[in-house]
Amino acid sequence: MAPSISSTSIVKSPCMGIVLAAGWMAASCEPAWADSAGLCLQLYYSKAYTRAISPCRLAGQAGNSHAQYVLGVMYADGLGVEKNSAQANHWYGKAAAQGNAVADYKLQALQADTMRSLKMKNILDSWQRSETVVSQPATAPPSVAQPVTTTSKTATPVVVPSTAPVKAPAPNVTAVKNVPAKLSDKEKLFRRYMSEAKTGNSHARYLLGLMFHEGVGVEKDDLQAIEMFMLAARQGLPEAQSALGLMYYQGTGVKRNLGKAKRWLNKAARRGDANAQYCLGLIYAESGSHTGEVEAATWWRKAARQGHAQAQHNLAVLYLKGAVADDDGVAAMKWFVRAAEHGGPELQFNLARIYSESKGVVRSGGDAANWYFRAGEAWLKQGDIKHAKVSVDKIRQLANNQLLSVPNAFLADVLDKQIQQASSGS
Repeated sequence: MAPSISSTSIVKSPCMGIVLAAGWMAASCEPAWADSAGLCLQLYYSKAYTRAISPCRLAGQAGNSHAQYVLGVMYADGLGVEKNSAQANHWYGKAAAQGNAVADYKLQALQADTMRSLKMKNILDSWQRSETVVSQPATAPPSVAQPVTTTSKTATPVVVPSTAPVKAPAPNVTAVKNVPAKLSDKEKLFRRYMSEAKTGNSHARYLLGLMFHEGVGVEKDDLQAIEMFMLAARQGLPEAQSALGLMYYQGTGVKRNLGKAKRWLNKAARRGDANAQYCLGLIYAESGSHTGEVEAATWWRKAARQGHAQAQHNLAVLYLKGAVADDDGVAAMKWFVRAAEHGGPELQFNLARIYSESKGVVRSGGDAANWYFRAGEAWLKQGDIKHAKVSVDKIRQLANNQLLSVPNAFLADVLDKQIQQASSGS
C-alpha cells in the first residue's frame, strides 16, 4: 500500500499540543527549519519516535535547536531509543547553549535527577520524617474567558515596556500536605519562575505555563497553563501567543475555539513565527472556500520562505490547483522541490508522483524515478522497509509505462539490493 500523502492534497502535519510548543517555541525564534528539522518534528509529534531519530539527529548536528530539544526529550524518556541520560544531557545542553530556555530548565532538571538518584534512599527517609506543610497563595487568576482587548487585524502587536512591575495574581496552587521541607530542583525552579512572574516577567510566565502543562515541579494543570500563557501573551510574548493559540486550536485545558486560536496565532505569525504561520494557514484552508485558500497561501508563503517544508508543500498544492495567482506550474514545482529537499521521504515520494502522474506539470519519468529512489533510501535509513519497497515498485511501474521515458529505471534494482542487505542484516 502506498504512503498516504496524496500528490494533490494539503498536508495536515500536527501543529498542536504544548509538548510541541515546548520543542519549537524556544526563547529565541530561529529563522528556518533547516534540512531535516521539519520531518523530525513532524514524526516526533505524530509519535513515530523510531523514524524521528534519524532526521532529528541530522538536524540537531546541523545546529537546529528544536531538533536538539526533541532529541533530549527522546533520550530522557526512552522514546524510540533506550533511555540515556548522557545523550539527553548532551542534546539539552546544545539547545540550551543557543538560548532555548525550555531546554535549559529540562537540562537543570535532568542533572538534578542524576545527582538525586545517588542519594535517593536518604532523601526518601528524610521526606518520611518531615511534617512540614508548604502552602502556595490561593488567589485566583483572571478567567481565561474574560474579554481580551486586541488590535485591528492589520496591526502588529507592540509591547510597551512598563516602568513599574506588573502585579499579577499568583496561580491558584492548592496547598500540598506532607511535602518535605527540602524542595527538589524542579520545585525550586518552579518557585524561581513564580517569583519572577510576580514582578511581571513575561518569559517567566510563559515558562511557568510550560511547567504547569508538563507537570514539571508542580502538579500538571492545563487550566493554570492557559492562564500563565494568557498573561504572557497579553504582554506580547510571541512564544506565549503561539502556545495559547495552539491550546485553543486543540482544545487543551479550554474549550476548542478557532476564533481565539486564529487571534493568538495571528499575533505570533505577524511576529515571524514560522510554525504559527503554518498552523494559521491550516485553519484558513479548513474552511474549504476560495477566500480561505487565498489567506492560507499568504501565511504558507511566509512560512515557506523560512524553510517550513509542510508549508512549502501545501503552497505548491494551491498553485497546482489554481487556487492562487500566477499558477503556471513553474511556481508550484519550485515549492514542491524545496519541500522535498527539506521535508523527508513522504514529500519526496509525493514529488515523484507529481512528476509521474500530474497533468499540471511536465511529466518526467527520470525525475520521478530519482525522487522515488531518494524517498526509498530515506525510508530505509529510518528502518521503514515496507515503504522503501513501495518506492521500488513505483520505479518499476514507471519503467513499464510506455508513455514515459525512464533512463534511470535501474534505480529500482539498486534500491532493492539495499533493502535485501538491510533485511539480512549485512
